[in-house]
This record gives sequence, structure tokens and C-alpha cells, in this order.
Amino acid sequence: MRISAEFFSGIFEVSNRKIPKMRKSIRCLTSLSILTSSLAFGQYVPPDCGAVEEITLERYYVADSNDAGDSDGGELEEGAVTWRVYVDLKPGYVLETVFGSDENELRIETTTEFFNNEDRGESFGDALPANRLGDNTVALDSYLTMGAASDEHLAVLKDEDPDGQIVAGDENDGGSEGVEEGLLVNEAGEIGAPLTQADGLIEGSIISAGSGEIASITSIGFDASIFGDENSSEPFVLTDGAWAVLGGIVGPTADNRILIAQLTTTGDVTLELNLRVGIPDELQCNTSNCHENMDFVFQKSAGQLVASIPNDRICSLPEPMVLSIENETFAQEGFQIYPNPSEKQITIALSPNRANQSSYRIFDIYGRQVQASGASSLVNGILTLDIADLPVGTYLIQMENEGETATERFVKL
Repeated sequence: MRISAEFFSGIFEVSNRKIPKMRKSIRCLTSLSILTSSLAFGQYVPPDCGAVEEITLERYYVADSNDAGDSDGGELEEGAVTWRVYVDLKPGYVLETVFGSDENELRIETTTEFFNNEDRGESFGDALPANRLGDNTVALDSYLTMGAASDEHLAVLKDEDPDGQIVAGDENDGGSEGVEEGLLVNEAGEIGAPLTQADGLIEGSIISAGSGEIASITSIGFDASIFGDENSSEPFVLTDGAWAVLGGIVGPTADNRILIAQLTTTGDVTLELNLRVGIPDELQCNTSNCHENMDFVFQKSAGQLVASIPNDRICSLPEPMVLSIENETFAQEGFQIYPNPSEKQITIALSPNRANQSSYRIFDIYGRQVQASGASSLVNGILTLDIADLPVGTYLIQMENEGETATERFVKL
């Protein structure tokens, strides 16, 4: 399976057919042009155009036959993928709005239809009732957001979730069929950590960066019913609208990663995104030549990511960048480790297109090998390792698959 992200046309394309791993990050490597002006207060240097570090697409879940058999939540097809779309900002930068304009259209669409939960589905993440997330397939609802995944939870990547789960298995009501083991229990390797172990939800509310107070998502100039409580095949297009938190927000962790949409579909997804990012106070100045924010626009005409700021100061990606991991080597593709950190065991998840025979070696921070195996059989790309006897600390695990190696880090508690 494949994820591709094309800055050439200003479009992210996500295909459900050829995706090899749980998530893939798209790194926006901009070149910073230093522009200066002779001011009474000295020279002025524009902020870093690399404020948007990554757009992260997390393959959150894949619906199985039990999930598809539920009628309480509506029509969910087996094999439907739930994607989470995150914006990664440098520390201190603030996400103010996600917007569309006449000049820079915002578009979210799928080749099939978006699943919208009929029972408790909402258009915005902060409206999903936390006490209903364990009902049928509510946790897979499609919605727009600014960080929130319910009225009492913020979103984080599953492999960064510190507090387990509340939506799957024993915590799920089993849906219309009363499935004894509950729903959302698929453990296929391509989704990384199963929702029964980590659901990417942490307790918390949206906090305005401007006021420091609890805030809510504001929609401006558009109808979000496409992400309401009925499935929709219509594209979501904004040419004069935005969703925002007044005063802006920062991510719930030090990585400053903010969820802006959750999308469930069997189809291929296309995203055209425009972001307004606020600049940290320490990088602003008090003259008319200064500014407080930048717009990051994926422009189809220019074929590049552009950060535009007042006074015609522009930071741009010098050339179009295309990312495709369909033919990535194992070293490039890597593998997932969860939970991480862990006290007793870790699970290794390889993408399903990899051979089910792999060997591994574990090294401590001094480069000493502390654990290893010969060729081991993986089940659905999954290998579980006992690390209970390892001393507390940071380790590297090197996996070999068909003669190629990849290395990842984990922490033993």
C-alpha cells in the first residue's frame, strides 16, 4: 500500500490500496531567505519559513467484518481506513486557522464516501461526547477539528499515547450485534498499535494560546454537514471560510502536533490545505514592518508550498517535492514499536508487504548487543518481544528483513 503527497500539484493523495505502514510524515523542507530592512530599531529578520515541520498522516484503524456488521453506527464498510491528519509545528508556533479562499481553495475529498457515524457523529471533534466514544463505531467518525477528539479529549499519535484506551474491546459496547469481545479490535500490522492498546486520546480540553482559557472550535463561512451523521460522497470545498480557535492553539505535547481532521473511507483521499500560523512573541517586533503570522498555502498554480507574509515577504519551497513510499526500501520504511516506552514487552509491526521472516538485534546506548534472535516468524507482520529483564534505559532495535535492515529506538521503563 502507498501514501503519496504531491507538492507538485499542491495536493496530498492518500491511497487505501498500497499503504505499507501505519503513518508517514511529509517533511516540508523550506529554504529561508533572510530579508532585512534598515529600521530605527535595527535590522529585521523574517521568522523561519520552516514553522510547519511536517504534515503527518496516521493510519489510525482499519474496519474489520465485526465493525462493518454494526448497524447502530450506520454503514461502515469492511476495509475502511480511518486517517488522522496532523499539522506539526515548531515549538512556540501557534495554529490559528485552517482556511480556504478564492485564491487558495481548501479541498477534502474521497473517491468513495466518508463514513459519518449515525449514532453520535459530529462535524467537529470537540462536539463528540466523550462518554459515547465506546459506543459502536463512534470513535471512527469523520470530522474536522483543532486538536480535539471529543469534548473531553485531545488527540496524539497512538505510539505517543501514555494512558491506554477507552474505545475498543472490553471498553466497547459491541454495537448492534452485541459482539462479546467488543468492536474496534482489529490488530492488523499495517495499523501499528491496535486500538485495544492505544487509542491516541488523552484527557484535556482545547486551550486558547491567546487567553490561556478553555476554548472551542469556531467555524466561519461554511456548512460542515458533509461530516455530520450521514455518509457523504460530496467533496468538502472552502473558497471563503475557515475553522479556528480564537487566539490559536498549540499541540498537547512538546512536539506541537495538532490534529486537524479525522477521515474514514474505503477510497483514496485528496487534501488541499491552507494554514495560518502565528509567530512566537519573541520573534515579533514592534514596528510597522513586522507581522504576527504567516499563511502556508499549497498552491496548484505555483506547484510549491508557499509561506506568505505581509510586505511581499515570501518563503517558498524552491522546487516541487513528491513523496512516494510505494517502492521504499525497508531501511527507509522502517517499522513501528508499541507501546513505547514500555516496562515488560514491546510489539514490532512491519508493513504487510514485508516478508514474515525477520531477525532482530537490540543494542544499548553504548552500542553493546544485549538481545538478539535468528530468523523469527511474524504473524500478520507482528512480533512481540519480552524486555522485562533489560535494565531501564534507551535502546536501539535493528530488524533485518530479506537482507535489508532498519533501526528504531525504544525506551525500557
